[in-house]
Amino acid sequence: VEFAWVSEVPDLEKVALLLQSNASEIGIKIEVTKNPWLTMVAITASAESTPHIFTEIKTSIPYPEAGALLEGGYHSTGRGTFANVHWFTDEIQRELDQLIEETLSTADNIERYAKYSAMTKRIIDLASDIWAVEIPQRHAYHADYVVWPDADAAKAGQKIHIMPGQRMYFKDMKFVLEKMP
Repeated sequence: VEFAWVSEVPDLEKVALLLQSNASEIGIKIEVTKNPWLTMVAITASAESTPHIFTEIKTSIPYPEAGALLEGGYHSTGRGTFANVHWFTDEIQRELDQLIEETLSTADNIERYAKYSAMTKRIIDLASDIWAVEIPQRHAYHADYVVWPDADAAKAGQKIHIMPGQRMYFKDMKFVLEKMP
């Protein structure tokens, strides 16, 4: 089993080595390979060259909707890109495409969320992914003169989730200019 990780993100090596160590305890041999990002993009272009395990970090989405992650990761339009390395059979791929397209075209939020739930269960049943770890991110800012509602909520112990790619969305941040040096 090949586990390829992106050399520009050294924390991923720790994940790869931990999985390798744990898998060896039950007799599974994992070969860990380190690749530059552009190599990873190239090797995911075909089923034959895609590694068995590929670390993917969702860093951005094209629109602020849960479906953006599902569309990018499971729709056939993303097949052969680093965002979609599943290589499902054509039958399963058609099924997922239909589920994604029907869900994204549902205007009613409650109905769409129910469809997302059903689609997520189907994806889990396919066992194509292992969501093993979420790497926490820390961001420094100067609280004396920067107001950042998400950071304030986190400090207050509230659970927050910033959409991928939106953690650098500064629309809600405010600078208190009179306090700046």
